[in-house]
Amino acid sequence: MPRCNRSSAKVCLARAALLAGIFTTASAGGQQLLPLRPEAAVYIQLSARDELPGTALMALRAEASRIWARHRIVLTWGRDRPLSTDARYAAVIPVVFDDREMKKFPAHRGDDALARAVFAGRNQTIYVSVSRALEMVRRLHGTGTELHNQGARDVRAGTFLGRVVAHELGHILLTSPAHAATGLMRPMFVFRDLVPGDDASIDLTAPDAQRLAMRFSLEPRGPEGLLASRKR
Repeated sequence: MPRCNRSSAKVCLARAALLAGIFTTASAGGQQLLPLRPEAAVYIQLSARDELPGTALMALRAEASRIWARHRIVLTWGRDRPLSTDARYAAVIPVVFDDREMKKFPAHRGDDALARAVFAGRNQTIYVSVSRALEMVRRLHGTGTELHNQGARDVRAGTFLGRVVAHELGHILLTSPAHAATGLMRPMFVFRDLVPGDDASIDLTAPDAQRLAMRFSLEPRGPEGLLASRKR
């Protein structure tokens, strides 16, 4: 808020009210911008050439959804693309499990990248390498965190892939290929991301959180990262 002396308090209050109005409703060329909202819905359209075990897929969906719910993005998962007339979703993002497609990208030949967000004009797609994620879980042997139960390994692989997919979703939702120094959008995932840890590793930096809020017209947050209007 602008600094005010006593004689100009009314003017400053009026100016502050005007500034607040910019973030709730404004007009541009006679059209009103979207009002602020507590959350935004995004549809994830899954397709697979390489199938994940069912338990791993459930863990992937649960982890990616949990991560983005923290940032007020509600993910809906399905195989069929929603109708173009369905206005519930702020974005529709395909996620494809396909190792062969991943190998077509020059930047990923010969490396161990697990996923990639591909921008093609106005369309964006996330490609995921299932085999590389499963291999990372197998390589846990000898690190003190090996898992001897196949179901537990599937959950671990799915949870890890959920974090990887959440990261790639971040590039699309933030409309930026840039990485952050810390948190969800850091450039590299390592073995410690395969085991439960501090949720600070899946937070957005303040600039990225602001960018997300502006893109989807999200309400500002109150203390401790909670919505100003309600607690979750």
